[in-house]
Amino acid sequence: MNLNIGVVLLCLITCTAFGQERFGIAYSNYAPTNALHLHPSTLSNQKVFLDVNIVGLGIFVTNNYLYVPKSEFQFSDLLSRNPQLGDTAANRSSKLSKYGIVDAHVMGPAAALNWGDFGFGFHISSRSITNTNRMPADFANYLYDQPNVRVGYFGNSYQVEDARISHLSFSEIGLSGAYNWKKSGDRMISVGGTINYLVGHAGAVVKLSDVDFAISDSGLLHFKNGSMEVMHSNSGINQGYGVSTTLSGTYYIMTEHTDHLKNHVKQYGCKVPDYRFKASASLVDLGFVNFHSVNYRNVITALAEQNNLPITNIYVFQDFADKHASNIAGTVRKTNRIWLPKALALSADYQVKKHFFAGATYVHGMKPGSRQFGVERGKALNVNLRYERKHFEFALPITLYQFQQPQIGAMIRLSNNFVIGTDKLGTYLFNVDVYGADIFFNLKFGLFKNPECRVKSSRARKRILRNFFGGDKRDECPMLD
Repeated sequence: MNLNIGVVLLCLITCTAFGQERFGIAYSNYAPTNALHLHPSTLSNQKVFLDVNIVGLGIFVTNNYLYVPKSEFQFSDLLSRNPQLGDTAANRSSKLSKYGIVDAHVMGPAAALNWGDFGFGFHISSRSITNTNRMPADFANYLYDQPNVRVGYFGNSYQVEDARISHLSFSEIGLSGAYNWKKSGDRMISVGGTINYLVGHAGAVVKLSDVDFAISDSGLLHFKNGSMEVMHSNSGINQGYGVSTTLSGTYYIMTEHTDHLKNHVKQYGCKVPDYRFKASASLVDLGFVNFHSVNYRNVITALAEQNNLPITNIYVFQDFADKHASNIAGTVRKTNRIWLPKALALSADYQVKKHFFAGATYVHGMKPGSRQFGVERGKALNVNLRYERKHFEFALPITLYQFQQPQIGAMIRLSNNFVIGTDKLGTYLFNVDVYGADIFFNLKFGLFKNPECRVKSSRARKRILRNFFGGDKRDECPMLD
């Protein structure tokens, strides 16, 4: 495949930013630092008193166009001395537009504390998202095919209603809070939120709106109507600033009345009650980065103006980079805004029996406005089955991305020290066509109990020693007298 075409195609299919939701650990009652990004209102009802994240990493790649056929891929090949990925193929079906994602998330120091009816959180992290969405399949096929095959497209006309290619990378420092706002019998409502200060590193957006084009007999794209807007910032550590927030609420049905209880407080017995059911709703990533300056241009209009031609006479693509793009100076804009991938997240979790839970989450990505430049989150429906104890947790998340690709994952938590998981277990274990890969992990430490709740009385120490020596009679352990 021609290198230039390959680069463009890669940009086109790394699309629709789901944001890596890390569904396997997102439901946990023992990992509050992992709940900050989706439902911060759950911070005020966690089984751990203090959770501290040292470092975490998540990488998520998926699409519905390019794949490695199962006959060409073995995970063990990637672990060999000379790793081989195998040849790629294309899903050429024209029934659905093409999507995908490259999303990387580095989680730095973070902490979450639950005391009484309050929950508090803090985190530092960096994120990088590249996305495109709603790219016509025929156009993707044209880009992928060899030049000698493209003659079959000559003379055909196409439309692109609202396709976007976007990239945004930034770091954030965030504070979270939650409060058990209302208690009545075994019912409880908590509210919470996160506010982040953002530092932008790079941003770029290409918007194709209501574009009509044909492929000429020479293979060039003949634009007939529409607009192609391009905006990009410089790249660097400090290219802009912004803010974002996540707003969240959770409804609980507890296993007992909670009016008289306060979590992890000695005067109230240090108890954290279980719930039979909880449901959460959140507005996620409501925010933006204002870059110091960006270069903006409407490519089709600019080409027409610079060449003194009507839009219907503009032919570009094969020689676009060499003959056209470099001649479009664009307009430098001050303080231009790129929006984060906002979404509505709805979750429910039910305790089937002691330690066994079944949950479901729906994440609905919201498109940026027609006049906005931003990264767009996709849609994801998840069902999660998990076994949860104090020192061990195992989950099986089953996720449907964009209502097209079902994926099964797995997650393991060891105490409050280590978390590892994936939403794409099939990539590593099963002989399937590979459309992407995913992994996340966290190294952490913490306290399950408030230090005030630890047993310190002499009677308790004697009881521990008596049990250690194998009896409960005082005359069997004289040292206790």
